[in-house]
Amino acid sequence: LRQFYFPKMLQGQATAHSWSFLKPIGTLTTVADKQAYDMPDDFGTLSGRMTYASSIGARHTVKLYGIGWVNEWPQRRDGLTGKPEGVAITPLKSEGVMGQRHQVSFFPTPDSAYVLTFAYEVLPGALTSVNPHPYGGMAHSETIFESCLAVAESRFDDAQGVHAALFEERLE
Repeated sequence: LRQFYFPKMLQGQATAHSWSFLKPIGTLTTVADKQAYDMPDDFGTLSGRMTYASSIGARHTVKLYGIGWVNEWPQRRDGLTGKPEGVAITPLKSEGVMGQRHQVSFFPTPDSAYVLTFAYEVLPGALTSVNPHPYGGMAHSETIFESCLAVAESRFDDAQGVHAALFEERLE
């Protein structure tokens, strides 16, 4: 399934395929005086800009900063609140029981409720009895099936076979 979600670059292509269904739109609503917020459990990274509606009806873009900025923000303007101008993504400590989680921190600390919209890259979880349906659904079921058979074939024979070719054909 991972091979289907993140396929290798096909011959003659400049980049590997990136599935649009693995880039949903998320929302996050801030509250006054809270700087950091947990991102969705399946969050991998931002895929584009984080924005919110401004008072004049236009969309305001929040600038993405590196992790180093988070440590410098208190020294820059401790206690400053206002409209979110900057955001940094921080990985949270993992105990190895669940996948890596992330949080975002805003600067300045939001002074009110802002509804932020953002596209993000999903890191899909494992299929389980509670979560039995893969991303891509019925439209890609045969491609997923061939991907799984290709990996099984490769692990059994240590070679690429007919299912690897069928998977690649379906990707094309």
